[in-house]
Amino acid sequence: MRAYVAREARIEEARLGALVTTAQASFRGFYSRKYVHSMSAIREYLLAVERKGKQVKAETLRAAAQQREMLDRQRAEGAERDFLEAAEQLHHLVSTKTQRGVFRPPYASGAPGTSTGPPTAFGLPVEEHIQ
Repeated sequence: MRAYVAREARIEEARLGALVTTAQASFRGFYSRKYVHSMSAIREYLLAVERKGKQVKAETLRAAAQQREMLDRQRAEGAERDFLEAAEQLHHLVSTKTQRGVFRPPYASGAPGTSTGPPTAFGLPVEEHIQ
């Protein structure tokens, strides 16, 4: 009988051990999901990362646009400077009262800037730049 009681005690102890293990596993899962791997905290973190990414992208696009504008302005200024430097040496090609110059061909009878007018550069007739 003693062996029977000892055997029943071991079975009961194993059963209770299994129940305690299940309860601990459930509690550990609950605690981990709530405090360690909190889905709401992860969601907030991901939203913060997304906001920061959009902010960085906007700043990058703004900086790129400013840089593009600066480069365009520098190119335009450089082109005008190069044109004026080249035009300084062409004064002998300008029209006079009696003789048309190279930059005022006979077919150019329209207003400046039109397709039949004299050639223009930067909105002015070429001859005005040369003079």
